[in-house]
Amino acid sequence: MKNFKGTTAKDIYSFPHINLPMYPLEGEIKPSNRFYYSLMNEISRDFSASTLIPVSNGLNYLVLPYSTRLMELFDYYQYTYGKECVGDLNNLVFTDNKKYKEVAERLAQQTGKKIISHLPYIDEKFSYYDPEKQAYLNSKKNLEFLTTAIPKRVVVHSDLLKTVLSEMDFPVYLKGVHGIGGNYVVKLNSIKELENHSKLLSLMSEVVIEERFEHDLNFNVQCCISSAGELSFLGYSTQLLSETLHIGNCVYLNSTFEHLPAPVQLITEEACQSAYRLGYSGLVGLDILYRQRDNRAVLIDPNFRWNGSTTANLLGNIIFEKTKQNYMFWLGFSTTRYDKFSDLLTKFRRHLDNGEIFIIGGVNREMENNFVLGLALVGSRLVDLEENRKFCLENL
Repeated sequence: MKNFKGTTAKDIYSFPHINLPMYPLEGEIKPSNRFYYSLMNEISRDFSASTLIPVSNGLNYLVLPYSTRLMELFDYYQYTYGKECVGDLNNLVFTDNKKYKEVAERLAQQTGKKIISHLPYIDEKFSYYDPEKQAYLNSKKNLEFLTTAIPKRVVVHSDLLKTVLSEMDFPVYLKGVHGIGGNYVVKLNSIKELENHSKLLSLMSEVVIEERFEHDLNFNVQCCISSAGELSFLGYSTQLLSETLHIGNCVYLNSTFEHLPAPVQLITEEACQSAYRLGYSGLVGLDILYRQRDNRAVLIDPNFRWNGSTTANLLGNIIFEKTKQNYMFWLGFSTTRYDKFSDLLTKFRRHLDNGEIFIIGGVNREMENNFVLGLALVGSRLVDLEENRKFCLENL
């Protein structure tokens, strides 16, 4: 697999399109059998969308919530990453959180361009991808279509869940067939704990019961599939989880595909080739567990969409050239400590100027006095990242 050379979303999605990185929350659009609504709040969803701005050069349109419109942050992006990554930002379309789907579809009607959405919920006539195929690829139910290297698992209807669990060994993971960022995923240590998750389970018609696969590393591997079927490697990170909740990624700067363990490479190539045969091209993020003692890896989650650390991977080469550091810990921080967003930036100015911390996303909910920053903490040793993380926790 060759290494990806691009630095922007346009390099991944080279065809003309409208990018809509906002996934729906409950009540915003009509119910769909293609996905579960996100359980995140608005500010988390808006922050996820904001991470495309630093790499938005060349996109025809990027539809974003108003909370991402931060001129101080735009100036920082252009100064730090250059206009070759950010562009002039005249392709950004800001909208109310209740109207983003309407705005994107109106742009599609006016321009004739198709929409790439974060999840397959756009009407087929407006969508660049076949929504049914995209939903199929993103479903945890269909992992065996992508590769045979998967954990022991069984898919059951929710009304049969208790019966099936009574015959299984614990712990196990219960997963909805759709969901992102650990939504609809719970760890179950005994069948007695089932009642603790009744509200969440009531949202699922089908549940994946998956064995606990002991592992040393939890990889997120990101690749790009060209329209001609060529595979290229964007980068990889190891994910940090608290039980099932994602709390951050350690991105390995200046990495190549060959740095990954051989079984992880094989799963990545097999899954990408399977997706391409179904007609998919574009961004791929694969969550793969790896165990050193028997050199075994398994795929646990497919993400055929923009991933949480995609921007960090795209900017990785730029950040490495600026810092010559090998590690970057990427995570989101939320604070209600500051009255103005500019005050928050001032507090971090020294660390931003000396290249210890980079910003790759952010939202400003002034009415709620709630600011969120996507921060990349850079260091030559993992201990350096922890020291910077402590600084962020103390000041956010």
